[in-house]
Amino acid sequence: MVDAGAPAVLLPAEEAGVDLSSMTDNLAGQLPTLTAARASAGLIMGLRKPEDPPQNAVPKVGVVAPAGDYTAADGTTIPAGSHDVRVRMLSMLAPHPAIGLTSAVAVALAASQPSSVVANAAGQPSTAGTPRILRIGTPAGVVTAEMISDVNGIVSEVALHRAARHIATADIDVAPAAELSA
Repeated sequence: MVDAGAPAVLLPAEEAGVDLSSMTDNLAGQLPTLTAARASAGLIMGLRKPEDPPQNAVPKVGVVAPAGDYTAADGTTIPAGSHDVRVRMLSMLAPHPAIGLTSAVAVALAASQPSSVVANAAGQPSTAGTPRILRIGTPAGVVTAEMISDVNGIVSEVALHRAARHIATADIDVAPAAELSA
């Protein structure tokens, strides 16, 4: 569990029964496990009282796996060398089409915590006092986060780098210009 950007609970994908070699599955079979984790984490994190029903939005819930080739939502293959960790988040009760920025901040901060699910999956230790880059493989491609920590390893800043993606291709027919008459 991490409370940065947004409160989040991050589970090892393998333990949750999620195969992140493809980011195209709707996760319907794993939804009960993921929502139960969200409900428990909500209590532990003080986001709800035991008598309150679990929320579908907070804490964020996601699954994490080490880097590996995977199929993105658009069908392209994302090679293992392009990212440090694979992450799939739920948005309400459905898989997020990419990763929310607040969830990316939570994942980045979790990576800086020794022995966390994300740190174990990323497999690269943080060095106190130096910037660290974490490349997060998501259904929409790779999102890059940079963490800045002090000499004690306390993260003071997380910056996200993302690229604009192609949204549409369009042809526009424009009527010929009318001749100007004086």
